[in-house]
Amino acid sequence: MSTQDKSLKDRRELERVDIRYYVLAYVVIAAVFLAIGPMVLTSGRISSIDYYASIKIAGSLVAMIAGIGCLMYYFGSRNRNFLLIGLGFFVCGTEDLVHGILGWQGVIDDSSFIQSTYVAGRLTLGVMIIAATLLETRGRPTENTGREAAVFTLAAGLLGCGTALLAFSMSLPRFSNPEYMNYALAAVFAVGLVLVGKRFFLKRDIFSGMLVACIMFNLGGQIYMSFSEVIFDLPFDTAHWAAILGYCMPVLGVTLLSLQQTKASDLEARERRLAEGEVREREVRLQSLFQTMAEGVVLISGDGQIVQANPMAEQLLGLNRTGMGGYDSVHSGLEMVRSDGSLMPLDEMAGARAMREGHPVKGVEMGVRLPDESVRWMSASAAPLVDEGGHIESVVGTFADITDRREMEQALRRQQELTSTILAGTPNLMVLKDKDLVYQSANPAFCQFIGKEEKDIIGKTDFDLFPLAEAQHYHTEDIKVMEAGIPENEDWEATGNRGLTWLHSTRTVVWDPHGVVQGILCTGEDISERKKMERDQLSLLKAWEEQGRILTETNLELQQALAEWKQAEE
Repeated sequence: MSTQDKSLKDRRELERVDIRYYVLAYVVIAAVFLAIGPMVLTSGRISSIDYYASIKIAGSLVAMIAGIGCLMYYFGSRNRNFLLIGLGFFVCGTEDLVHGILGWQGVIDDSSFIQSTYVAGRLTLGVMIIAATLLETRGRPTENTGREAAVFTLAAGLLGCGTALLAFSMSLPRFSNPEYMNYALAAVFAVGLVLVGKRFFLKRDIFSGMLVACIMFNLGGQIYMSFSEVIFDLPFDTAHWAAILGYCMPVLGVTLLSLQQTKASDLEARERRLAEGEVREREVRLQSLFQTMAEGVVLISGDGQIVQANPMAEQLLGLNRTGMGGYDSVHSGLEMVRSDGSLMPLDEMAGARAMREGHPVKGVEMGVRLPDESVRWMSASAAPLVDEGGHIESVVGTFADITDRREMEQALRRQQELTSTILAGTPNLMVLKDKDLVYQSANPAFCQFIGKEEKDIIGKTDFDLFPLAEAQHYHTEDIKVMEAGIPENEDWEATGNRGLTWLHSTRTVVWDPHGVVQGILCTGEDISERKKMERDQLSLLKAWEEQGRILTETNLELQQALAEWKQAEE
């Protein structure tokens, strides 16, 4: 795994917490409430107003710490969710603080007052949690966090005062009686639990997980409050201790979130250092590649100035390093020529075309006439570089030296022209077939022999041009020669457009540089006259032989007649 992939994995693991641990914590919270239920509900313990006020003061301080922590995180992240939740905890903590201070040692012994501050704080907290969840994704983050904080602070204060005034007119809480506000508190916390729980399971962030635990403590305490028979009994005190534990959850959440952000910052700094190191290493590699490239590379500014070039570019363009900085690529004094030797205007050059047309230009063949009057031929390419606005700010040009290749091409072209001239002027028939015995070229003499143009011959086989028996003979002999790799000569009477013609043919295998058979070269010399002379000589010889035979026979007859005459005389 690469360093970059590992960093990305660490970031994902950091941002998305393991939900199993939080579910286990929620199960433990519920189990604790269920475990202590029988003891709490059957206890006859009654505390005092001072004990209760102490609980309230301690809880209020924890709640205000939670609120301040959320508000501080809001000003750093501009996340409206933390603003609303922080205000909810701060208002709730303020209500509890006022309640605890004034209730200490019976400063105010008014059950209606106790009821109003208890209900007002928790109802405000629950409503603000719901509002934070619903309004988190509504609207864009504001640039003026102070004004947004002031507006929502005013709203939270009005909500807290309003609920306090509303609850002040009610009697002591008894959850089983529907006329009291405990139903509203339980419903608010239940709705908040659903919304925040959904948010947690979707985002899996630490703060939402701790906020779910906070709501569970408050909802569990509210359930115990419903079983309170008299003020300051054990269900009453347990409900307030549950509220204190609930206040601790967002404090812990903000702390863990801050630690997470610190770790994320450290991870980001490490990634930045690694990225910077990779960039530097890449720059070194690119610079080394730039300096050692076999092609010339230049960077041309928008006004035609060469601002950077590698050593090969200096060599190809005939410039030295001290003259490269700010050297005018358009009016450099170098004479650029086309492939035909004529001067090349600026608008035909690769760099100018790329600058004008706005897209890469490749393979522009051009020559640079050097001070010694020699021409260095190059293949030039260029590509524009655009800025963020899409405007061309410079051009990268590359130059490849093709002088040797061009000279070889010219030599090959002259050789081909000479070969074509020889082939066109020779009276012998010449054809080139590939290894599949398909015609690849034919000289004019062969084309005239069979009465077809070369374009009608190329791509054909002997079976397309000659009678079947004759084509089969050619095919068989060609294969035999390619398999043996030895030239072969034969005299053969071939069929042309004027009938049968005696040819002295030669078959020679064509090899590539690696010794692989590429085809066969066939030549044919018209020997019809020679064959005619041979036939005439043969006929004359036969006539001479006949005359000799006749003379011989006549001589014998004369000798016999002379012998008979001499015998008769005797």
